[in-house]
Amino acid sequence: FASHWSYKEHGVNKTNEMEQKLKSFRSIIELNEQQVEGEEFVNTVKMPFDNAVKLIMNGEIKDGKTIAGQHFDWYDDADMILMRVKPNKGPAMLGTSIAGQVMQFGINSNGIGHYANVLAYPKSVVGVPAVVVAQKGLQSKNVPDVIRCITQAPNAIALNHMIAGKDGEMVDVEATPDKCGVLLPDCGCDILTHANNFLCHYLQESCMGGLTSFPDTYLRAPRLKQLMMDHFGELDVNLMMELMQDHRCYPDSICRHCDLTGPEFEQFCTLTSLISLPGEGKLWATNGCPCENPYYLYTL
Repeated sequence: FASHWSYKEHGVNKTNEMEQKLKSFRSIIELNEQQVEGEEFVNTVKMPFDNAVKLIMNGEIKDGKTIAGQHFDWYDDADMILMRVKPNKGPAMLGTSIAGQVMQFGINSNGIGHYANVLAYPKSVVGVPAVVVAQKGLQSKNVPDVIRCITQAPNAIALNHMIAGKDGEMVDVEATPDKCGVLLPDCGCDILTHANNFLCHYLQESCMGGLTSFPDTYLRAPRLKQLMMDHFGELDVNLMMELMQDHRCYPDSICRHCDLTGPEFEQFCTLTSLISLPGEGKLWATNGCPCENPYYLYTL
């Protein structure tokens, strides 16, 4: 997950400039150093990092609440933790992180949900690591603050951010080292889905590397949206748990299973499935593929 840093490419003369750009993001690093009140590691699970299918929906669901979630697909030896944090300053947070890093995916006590996944992009730069940007977003007071955090950061790598608010706001931000793209739900359909390819039209030419890295990405997000539209007006947490077990295009499906016959670098599987109600501070998580493992409820 670490960003690729290339001082040779940018030259020593960029150091002071980058120091100024990074200054506003240093507060997030201090989160690891400050004393936290009631920090609790809720559960330790093995979670992947990448190749995620993400969803946010609102409006035509049974109870009218915003639901946000994600699958983490990666190699089965990737270790992540699910944790609850209550810092001295800022909102409480519940979510996931690679062991040893700040929290990246989850919800906060201001009713914000943030989920993210890698985008295939031909460039990385000296800049703010994606984990830091994601953590800063989870410390935000509302959705506009999260957008500001992402779009104003000198992003080191390309990352997709999906954001949900307790009042029904939902937005997707495709961030790269060069520019950002913003996506909203289709008019009359409060549903957003995303995988590992760019959807913003002026960024799509930059993601052709994803055709070889994650060819299934072009099918998973549309498939999930189709399933959700098929149940428009009926969607709730329990139904989403069923939809996230979909096996179309198995093993490269929404519920992904390791294909030992394929290229070694593509032998991913779903290590956890997350579904949340940001406005209620509730997060459901599995320890493994949702077709084989139950969802457990965690609360802020």
